[in-house]
Amino acid sequence: MPLLSVVVPHWPIDEEVDAALADCLASLPHDCEKLVIVNEGTGYARNVNRGLRLAQGEYVAVVGNDTRVVGGSVYDLCVPNVVTSPEVLGKPGVESGGFHGTFWVAPRAVLDRVGLLDEGFAGAFFEDDDYLARLRQAGVETKQVRSVRVESRRIGLTMSKVPELARKWYGDNQRRFEEKWGWVPPVTDPDLNDDPDRSG
Repeated sequence: MPLLSVVVPHWPIDEEVDAALADCLASLPHDCEKLVIVNEGTGYARNVNRGLRLAQGEYVAVVGNDTRVVGGSVYDLCVPNVVTSPEVLGKPGVESGGFHGTFWVAPRAVLDRVGLLDEGFAGAFFEDDDYLARLRQAGVETKQVRSVRVESRRIGLTMSKVPELARKWYGDNQRRFEEKWGWVPPVTDPDLNDDPDRSG
């Protein structure tokens, strides 16, 4: 069984997105299990969950297709009983100094305890806020491992290709999150005015 499986959901919209995926995969350790789940617009959570079900590793990473490792060992993110994220250069996350939706690693035991992503969130947006809320509810520690650094596009690569759809998903998922939890997460990147076709 591999120590680490990496799940990368990918919507092959055009050559730019495919090139970003190639950079992402090339930056990962050669000996980890890499699972590219082709999305085709069927939803981020649904496709991440497909990968999580297929993954064989003791630890499982969920990684955005526009993200690449630029420093440190990804295996430093494999910490028992803790969900970790690296330092992400270029893109704020939903938890400052902690959980980052563009790159996170969970032990198999935590996934078994907390469960998969909520597929009720259509398309993309707010799945990471929801998962962080569920981790907190379950009392699971989250931690940033600063020895590992990754780069991710501040302006979302894939969502910027489908701005009208992105706006709809953003609005629908924000309402779903509020109905589920009774509050709305703070804006991740105020400099972008929370415009979904310019965010992660």
